[in-house]
Amino acid sequence: MERGEISTREKIILAAVARIEKEGIDSVTIRSIALEAGVNIASINYYFGSKEKLLEETLGQTAKEAFADPIEMLEDINKDVRISLQAVFSHFLKGSHTYPGLSRAHVYGPLLRGDYSGVFVKEYLKFLDHLYKKIKPFFPGTDPKSLKSAIVQALSVIIFLGLLPGLNKDFLKTNIKDKQIQEDFIRELIERLFPAPEAPPD
Repeated sequence: MERGEISTREKIILAAVARIEKEGIDSVTIRSIALEAGVNIASINYYFGSKEKLLEETLGQTAKEAFADPIEMLEDINKDVRISLQAVFSHFLKGSHTYPGLSRAHVYGPLLRGDYSGVFVKEYLKFLDHLYKKIKPFFPGTDPKSLKSAIVQALSVIIFLGLLPGLNKDFLKTNIKDKQIQEDFIRELIERLFPAPEAPPD
């Protein structure tokens, strides 16, 4: 019974992700999610109570997953801080381009409603703090406020490019979705904002 419940819940959440990608967070319906999951609407109501609760749980779960891998990447930061930052920023950009509908859904509340109480914002702020603590030892001569500002500037650029990948295409004459262009762009961004890191402390 328990295994079946977990399986059904996950099936519905995966269906919600798929429909958010296809329809957008503001257009997705409980009927389309039910069809995608191969269940009836009553099943969704049974497990989640409402479409709103389902979407809230879906966005909460995917927000936590979005920051889980970058946090793990930072565990090897003692090897080379720039390589770790490159991996983290590339991960976020790739994720935004792989799941554009879900990425827009995560910022829907703060962007359109001014609501910063959602799980995505909470996970983002936790990640900022984690990233700062991880890279701080590599920049002992940098003012904490300046280092935090550099982190916010970098992630703001990555989020912006992730949500609107085609906005600067004509101006830059490049496609930010191209893997090599992404890597070059992020490398230059890191060099500008995080110059001359020192060797890790003993």
